[in-house]
Amino acid sequence: MAKLRELLKFKSLKNLELVTSTECLDVNVGTVTVMEVPDVIQWLRGDDFLITSLYSIGDDEEKQCRLLYDLMETHSACLAIKTGKYAHYISDKMIAIADKNHFPLLRIPYEMTYIDIIMDAMNVIMTESNKREMLGKYLSDIIFHPSASNAMLKEEGRLLNVDIENDFFQAVIIKAGTQEFYEGNKHRMVKFAADRLSNFTERLSKGLLSSNFALEKGILFMLYSREKACLEQYLPFVLTEMRVILDSLAIPGEYHVGIGTACTKVTGIRRSYEEAMQALELGQIMERAKKIHLFSELELYSSLREMLQNKPKSLFSDILGKLKNQELVDTLIIYFECDGNMDEAASRMYTHKNTIKYRLNKIKELTGLDIKRQEDNFKLYFMVLEKKLCGR
Repeated sequence: MAKLRELLKFKSLKNLELVTSTECLDVNVGTVTVMEVPDVIQWLRGDDFLITSLYSIGDDEEKQCRLLYDLMETHSACLAIKTGKYAHYISDKMIAIADKNHFPLLRIPYEMTYIDIIMDAMNVIMTESNKREMLGKYLSDIIFHPSASNAMLKEEGRLLNVDIENDFFQAVIIKAGTQEFYEGNKHRMVKFAADRLSNFTERLSKGLLSSNFALEKGILFMLYSREKACLEQYLPFVLTEMRVILDSLAIPGEYHVGIGTACTKVTGIRRSYEEAMQALELGQIMERAKKIHLFSELELYSSLREMLQNKPKSLFSDILGKLKNQELVDTLIIYFECDGNMDEAASRMYTHKNTIKYRLNKIKELTGLDIKRQEDNFKLYFMVLEKKLCGR
């Protein structure tokens, strides 16, 4: 992936003539495709640098414009047209449409060969892809090899155009699929999803960048920007696209995503990663109906769990000792997860509403705690929280 603006500075690509505004040059280019037949549209990936002589279209203005609309619809990066043999000119109408929609349109000199364009463009694109891989390794070293000196990490970051002291980083951990899914090669689908998401973020805003690398069972997707406000502004769009991509892959089993807060410095990057891991774990406990979990929304539970784990024994061991029937405990958990809605709790437990009422009355009989009384309700709810967070 590389910016079109950077491509046009390289070797033979300097000879391409931009016939639209320079304002549209910050698009990302992921590959170069030669197109001489109209049905190639269906095979485009969305970040293509299209090369054509308009062999099947020629000087037909309406067909030229129809092609342009099709390319914009598929989110192609740009169109470069070699005039002289099949098409003698690029129509004014086509140029006006491209300008209006900020779509880059280029003219290829007649003497210039396709192979020169392809080789030079792919060299730049591959270099940019290598940078992304190097950045992934760099972030991995920061998180998993804390022995590295800050001075060395700061210098390495400078070479990658990363200001480790002032840039903001936000960790996103994607875990998806079953155990069998990770034992085979299908887990590469998750990496594919993360790569697609990286391409999306770079198209979304030139101030928003990303990198990703594989974990043992999942992917760490790291967003970063010079401005914290940029992360806050675009994170909702990234999460929406993430849902679309992951849902489209039909990965076996569920997927869950944990998101840390935006932080600076080496310690901040590690903290955001730890927060994303906690959000992933706590989210599956406290927000079972959701797939995407933000640490900022689960921080209270994180602090509560830390406090409870420091206690030598359960605060509610006496009450739990009276509730030896696991069915009663499960009913209490589901009841609170349904916000006290007995109909919903009965549906979740595949039983009748009267059965839920009977079990709650049984809990009152065994413990002396009436779920309808505010103080007793609080004790029972806190007991459920401790059990869910600490497993005791």
